[in-house]
Amino acid sequence: DAPLTRRERGYVAGARALFARDAGRAQAIYSKLLREFPYDVEARWLLVLAYDVAYEDESAVSQLRVLLNQEPQNDYLWSYLAETYLRLGKFDLARQALDRYLTYKPRDPFGFTVLAELDQLSGNLDGAAGHLAHALELQPDFSTARLALARNQALRGRTTDALTSLNTLTTAADVPPAVRIDAAFDLSGLLRGSGQFAAAARSLADLQKQIDKEYVRAAMALAQRGEALAEL
Repeated sequence: DAPLTRRERGYVAGARALFARDAGRAQAIYSKLLREFPYDVEARWLLVLAYDVAYEDESAVSQLRVLLNQEPQNDYLWSYLAETYLRLGKFDLARQALDRYLTYKPRDPFGFTVLAELDQLSGNLDGAAGHLAHALELQPDFSTARLALARNQALRGRTTDALTSLNTLTTAADVPPAVRIDAAFDLSGLLRGSGQFAAAARSLADLQKQIDKEYVRAAMALAQRGEALAEL
């Protein structure tokens, strides 16, 4: 095999730093690459990820803007920018980026799910519900939108509908484990809020084997189950 070029060695070193969660080292490696190869799209994207790992969203936005100047029709970059602006609380800029994304992906349920989150954070719960309904028209089994709709139902005071939606998500075999676990935590909290303490503990116990695979959430689940049982 041919030896790696200097640029390729930089990719490898940066990837090792990212895998080790050493964001500062990864940033230094990719920044050095970009000083030598300023139009290297791959290195700049990896620099975005390195900023993301460090929760340096403003720096990530700066690099995403450079990338979009190079690749203005890259729909994935527009969606990533929208989500980053959303985390920063810059809702107007998030909507602008999301609108650009949807011009390239007008039938993508994910885009309308993010648009719903944006409306929800802006206080427009009914608008969010409409976007989620549209997302599920485009893809009825899109579990991310189904979970978002359940949360929207809870916020709009439709507790019975939310409980039904969440219970379905926690028991459906076709729903990814991460979404099932998210739904179980939401279901447990909603049941506790309505005074159904035994059911709240049971909703997490039923998925405990899957939850145990996630170190942090395993502890959270046990704590939440204990709090529910203590109310009995």
